[in-house]
Amino acid sequence: MANAAASSSKNNDDEIKLWVESIEKDRGGVYSLLSVNSIFRVPLRIRKLKPEAYAPQLVSIGPLHYNEEHLQPMQSHKLRYLNHFLDRQKGKKTLDDYVKAVSEVKEDARKCYSETTGKGFQEDEFVKIMLPFRVLKCLYDKNYEGLSTTNTLSQDIYEFLLRWFVKEFYGPSQFPSIQFPEGEPKHLKNILIKSSTRSRKYCKERLYRTSCASKLKGAGVKFQKKKLSDSPETSLFDITFDKDKEELTIPTVKIVDSTEHILRNLIAFEQYQSDTRYFATYATFMDGLIDTHTDVELLEAKGIIVNRLGNPEDVVILFNNIVKHVLNNDPYFSGIIKDVENY
Repeated sequence: MANAAASSSKNNDDEIKLWVESIEKDRGGVYSLLSVNSIFRVPLRIRKLKPEAYAPQLVSIGPLHYNEEHLQPMQSHKLRYLNHFLDRQKGKKTLDDYVKAVSEVKEDARKCYSETTGKGFQEDEFVKIMLPFRVLKCLYDKNYEGLSTTNTLSQDIYEFLLRWFVKEFYGPSQFPSIQFPEGEPKHLKNILIKSSTRSRKYCKERLYRTSCASKLKGAGVKFQKKKLSDSPETSLFDITFDKDKEELTIPTVKIVDSTEHILRNLIAFEQYQSDTRYFATYATFMDGLIDTHTDVELLEAKGIIVNRLGNPEDVVILFNNIVKHVLNNDPYFSGIIKDVENY
């Protein structure tokens, strides 16, 4: 009996050891969302409302959409560019050189993703997916070889995207100097916020929505667009209320076909951030102002909205739906909302 009990105990210990090893292996492949991850899959509760807003339409970058059927034609196109590039590099660098360079940084690249399993994350596939960016970096370094430049490839890409965003949204009119964080920027949103945010009026209450524009007008509130001449760095978040002048001043925003997709993705990215959810807060504020086409037409007349969609109802639908299922407990505009509602 004693031998049987000892054998049973040993078997149990062996099982526990195997379970521990298995869990440790799984645990080792997961990183804190707030430490190294900068690429996330959009939460299902948000993605299911409008799946096409979060999926690439033409080309995949990275492993998350790598094997989707409608993106496969572009995979062949990527290889054509790779062949063309390697032909130009004959006698200088070979495919071996680039694959070796990618393999040296693959683990750091993998840590950027909040999930690291499934198609596209197997080692051989992951290296293939990363290769185009390594080639791009090589081209960049070659282009600036011998020249004085303080920016990295990532910083130049982000600067290009930032200036495109400015033009797309009527955000800041110019950036005399863009301040990048130390090292490589993690995401466009971090650069946008660093270049666009101002200090906010403190308010103890957490208020997220104000009354709609037509109701505020009926109460005597005047609407004024933020003039670019007022500040060389006017941004979407520069919303103010002057109690003496009874004026609610809001920067112009241009609504085009791509506006909803861009805002949705920035808002979705913020769901994984611990800092201020600026775009979610802005969209929530605009959702409060806009209930009907009358509100849109009022804001259009004041130059606050430039509607390139044509139908005011489309703008209503955009802002009324864009923050559904979005977590937003940030009181960024609470001070302004309190002043407006008290008025």
